[in-house]
Amino acid sequence: MKFLNLSALPLLGLIPLIIIFYFLKLKREKYLIPSLFLWQKFLMDKQANSLFQRLRKNLLLFLQILFIGFIVFALLRPYWESFIAPNSLYCVLIDNSASMTTNEGNKTRLDIAKNEALKLIDNLKSNDKMIIVTCSNRIESVSGLSDEKSKLRLFIKQISQSIRPTDLSSGLNLLTSMAKENSNSYLFILSDGVTISPDDKFFFPGKILFKKIGEVKENIGISNFSIKRFEEGNREIFQCFLEVKNYGNEKKDFSISQIVDNRQLDIFNYTLSPQESKGSIINLDRSWDKITFKILNDDSYSIDNQVYAVLKGKIKPKVSVFSSNPGFLAGLLFAYKNVDVKFYSQVSAEFDFTNLPSDLIILDNISVKSYPPYPTFFIGSSPASTGKKAREQVYQIIDWDAKNPLNKYIQWNEVLFSSFNTDIRMPDFAYPLLYIGSNPIIWAGEQKGIKYLSWEFALSETDLPIHTSFVFAIINTLEWFEASNIVYYHNLSKDFTVPDIALYKNSFLRKEKIKKDIKVGSILPVDSAGFYTIEGDEGIRQSIAANFISSSESAISPSDIPNLRARQGKEIDKKIISQAEWWTYIALLGLLLLFIEWFIFTRWRKPRELMIRLGIIKGEDYGREGSKV
Repeated sequence: MKFLNLSALPLLGLIPLIIIFYFLKLKREKYLIPSLFLWQKFLMDKQANSLFQRLRKNLLLFLQILFIGFIVFALLRPYWESFIAPNSLYCVLIDNSASMTTNEGNKTRLDIAKNEALKLIDNLKSNDKMIIVTCSNRIESVSGLSDEKSKLRLFIKQISQSIRPTDLSSGLNLLTSMAKENSNSYLFILSDGVTISPDDKFFFPGKILFKKIGEVKENIGISNFSIKRFEEGNREIFQCFLEVKNYGNEKKDFSISQIVDNRQLDIFNYTLSPQESKGSIINLDRSWDKITFKILNDDSYSIDNQVYAVLKGKIKPKVSVFSSNPGFLAGLLFAYKNVDVKFYSQVSAEFDFTNLPSDLIILDNISVKSYPPYPTFFIGSSPASTGKKAREQVYQIIDWDAKNPLNKYIQWNEVLFSSFNTDIRMPDFAYPLLYIGSNPIIWAGEQKGIKYLSWEFALSETDLPIHTSFVFAIINTLEWFEASNIVYYHNLSKDFTVPDIALYKNSFLRKEKIKKDIKVGSILPVDSAGFYTIEGDEGIRQSIAANFISSSESAISPSDIPNLRARQGKEIDKKIISQAEWWTYIALLGLLLLFIEWFIFTRWRKPRELMIRLGIIKGEDYGREGSKV
């Protein structure tokens, strides 16, 4: 216990002053007595008025001393010092990736993880806070920081299943940043196996607790799938590559059904040892529009048991080129037989691109202020450039991203540049493909399902057109814009959305609906595997197939947590918090004693009789038959 006002201590000197007043107050009465027999009583009375005897027998004196003591104690303002840890922060990361759809009895792994999270909410103490993040290979939802249990429980109940692959890096990064200001933080990971990007390193400021969800499971799945089209004269040839794998620990026999346009065409039988995979090449003729391969054996993980494909017809995409001097670009595009090209020699800055019957726009040295609502290939200028040019000298590229499909077969080190845009403010959705120094002179990206590509240099300011790389650059660009795709096949494990829908008949983009079976949803994203149909005002425009293929997700046996670092061996910081002062209660006790003293002297004016009634002292008889002297 400590005191805030020690200056009140001298007030305790009032106690001996009260005692002195009591002795000064003592007055003896005179008695006439007939004999010396009563001297014995006189001597006893004198002994009773000695110092200690008088203090022991006087109730009012004790009340007054206690009153002074309580008042002085209150004026000292006592308080207690207590040491408590800061409020705890609980960070909960729930994995809702595709593998969490695995059935564990009558529940999925995600259901089990949600129940574990509800238990954590029930154990929250007052003033503790919690944030919940659901994550697959991206953050799916965030609860926000809260100490309201009802709000957190509602968020848990609303968590939905994703069929993305697992990469919890984004969720871990978010929770680590949330906890860095709280030394008393805990990270709870509820997952069947934490997967993070190899380049990401985490150092959580608190403790990490991993709850492994699920048991070891057997699974057979389709691990790879593709269809290619070949031409031999006037004949079309289709080859399907199908790979299956046994992800379990036991030998399995199973069958795969080939379904063409809703009718079963063939059945293939397989026998695979544990962890064995097998690929098959299946030839297809032209008489099909939709095809499905389905594993007939049931297991607890059904997402990887089917794959789909759709055949598109031979339709030449329409390309609109705006250029005042098309030159080599016109000759190359006319030579490329897989597109319909229309040239516009003049265009104003206010030109309306909205109603163009095009699948791709090429703007050659044409400046526009905004991005057209179509896939657009900018050459020489884009809305991202400010018009600043490099100095007039020769520049040569020494390095580029050769793995990107847009740079396939291109030798950029052979190309010389005399000028290019130097002040490039790439939009948020874009990524660079080619640099000169620190200047990104080629960038690409997608926004709301529409692709954009920009060369921040004019063809006339380079020697690119005289190189073979120019041919490959244009062909790669057209293929990247999906101008010559035949089989529409989309893998959800790589990209959950289907932005390429907008590249085929974009004039219907704002009017289209997307249907899977009989359900009507949104164009973006396609959230499950299967067949989809895009419809416009003029009827069915296109069918697409979306697939989920992820070897890492098909290996559904739970795995341990990787080496995520947390602070170890450091005591949680403590803070000194003073308890609320309680001098007011002491003062009230003092006032209560004062009221008791007042009551005695106003209500009962005979303190000796009161003390006799309370049993503090005993009454004495001096006469017979109850008479008192």
